[in-house]
Amino acid sequence: MRGVSPHPGLFGGQVIVEVSAWDWNLRVGAPPPHRLFGVSEPMRDRDFAVAGRICAPEAACGKTFKARLTPFGPKVRFGRKGQQALGEIRISPAGAEDEIQAVLMLPEAAIATTALSLTSHWRFLQVHTRNETSDSAEVKAYFFQREMPSAFSDRTDAG
Repeated sequence: MRGVSPHPGLFGGQVIVEVSAWDWNLRVGAPPPHRLFGVSEPMRDRDFAVAGRICAPEAACGKTFKARLTPFGPKVRFGRKGQQALGEIRISPAGAEDEIQAVLMLPEAAIATTALSLTSHWRFLQVHTRNETSDSAEVKAYFFQREMPSAFSDRTDAG
């Protein structure tokens, strides 16, 4: 999304999601044949799937939201010579089951605490965006938290 001109977009720089469900997926697959030794390990992949409804901004309030938190290891770098964003949010095409979808990068070291916290007390996901277009935005930061951020709590208490 480099070089994308700023666009007011649907998100306005921030999205608040009330988390209603989550899962810790495990996928295992047969590896491609290893030519040198003839034996190789199965391919494994774990990620979190988080689902909920958007609470803010008002323009997206009530839309369904689904995110995949994809772990990354210590070799991944950020900054000028590395990753420029922590993920992406996309508005799904009309008629799609999940109206807003996201992919968020999660440090491998945070997997256990993420699972424990989702189980016990995290209820809200706050995503900060940049480089918005009419149907997507880069993720510059995200937070899970127990309470609705105070600037937005009045919006959900009334409805």
